[in-house]
Amino acid sequence: RDQSCSRYPRDCRLCVCRRRGRDHPVGPDTPRLECHRRGSSRHPLGPAEGGAHPPHVVTSDTTIFSPDRLAQFDAVLFNNNTGEPFTDPALRASFLAFVRGGGGVVGLHAATDGFFEWPEFGEMMGAFFVSHPWNEEVTLRIEESDHPVTAAFDTDSYVVADEIYQFGEPYSRDRQRVLISLDTAALDMEREGVQREDGDFAVCWIREEGEGRVFYSSLGHRFEIFTDPTILRHWLAGIQYALGDLEADATPLSRGG
Repeated sequence: RDQSCSRYPRDCRLCVCRRRGRDHPVGPDTPRLECHRRGSSRHPLGPAEGGAHPPHVVTSDTTIFSPDRLAQFDAVLFNNNTGEPFTDPALRASFLAFVRGGGGVVGLHAATDGFFEWPEFGEMMGAFFVSHPWNEEVTLRIEESDHPVTAAFDTDSYVVADEIYQFGEPYSRDRQRVLISLDTAALDMEREGVQREDGDFAVCWIREEGEGRVFYSSLGHRFEIFTDPTILRHWLAGIQYALGDLEADATPLSRGG
């Protein structure tokens, strides 16, 4: 059930936007990524060391993107939103201004599988979804295991079973700092649907948009991802980066740089 942010006019930190799309885990009984209000006894993610859970609102109400309502938050999280969750030009302009003015945005999995008629959204998020050639056990390359956003892995690789995206324009390592990518060594690169000739299948990145902060992870198709403690700690760090609570270098790096 949606929570009205009017209940929390001063201390809300994170707005979690849900929209049922395809077969992604956003239903009411699905384990969801949520950061509960301070003092809550329900902590699916668990706080970062020495940290607290940011108060949040979970909603499918698109009027949340009006300037006065967005002003109540430090960041917006798109949890598997597909299609065109909202098309009002005024709301879109309001959201871009929010992020570029210092707000944060978090995208999980299908957050890049929508707004295709809104190129500024793809530029802000860092890419648009093209297809998912793999939905199986794969090995992830943790490109910077000492980075604050990926410190939860404490290793250079991590095995996970999930649907893996490949991205198209405007994806570029010149525009974002890729932190996790797909290790293709053991995969069938001749599989139908594989389009990237450079073999660069990014899984997670952060970037700056104006004065704002963007964290995106393409993981989150399978239910199990939402109960993987390592992934959740990693996501929490990304959320804290987007909120402005975690300092992290978002300087773009070339592949292997």
